[in-house]
Amino acid sequence: FFIILSLVMMFVPALSFIGHSAHIGGLLAGYALARAWRREIPAPPVLARPAQKTMDEMAATLEVANLSDADFRREVKTLLNELGQGSWRPLSPRERALLRRAHLLV
Repeated sequence: FFIILSLVMMFVPALSFIGHSAHIGGLLAGYALARAWRREIPAPPVLARPAQKTMDEMAATLEVANLSDADFRREVKTLLNELGQGSWRPLSPRERALLRRAHLLV
């Protein structure tokens, strides 16, 4: 019904102004409602603060990067064996650097 009424208002010369105004008004109202709806969508929460390495972590990363492959493998193996025994504790910067180089920690 409203579609037919809208078309009649657009093509009948005496009602043309009303029909076009209604269409333009509908577009503007739709735009305003869409923007209001978009603003109400909640943003996802920030789950973690941005990672910033301390000087200790950067020094440990450099030290681990300079290890030979044999030393690196030996240290990673002992660390993984130690962690695999269930002795969970905070990792030291060196241990984090070892796991990062082994691609086991992001």
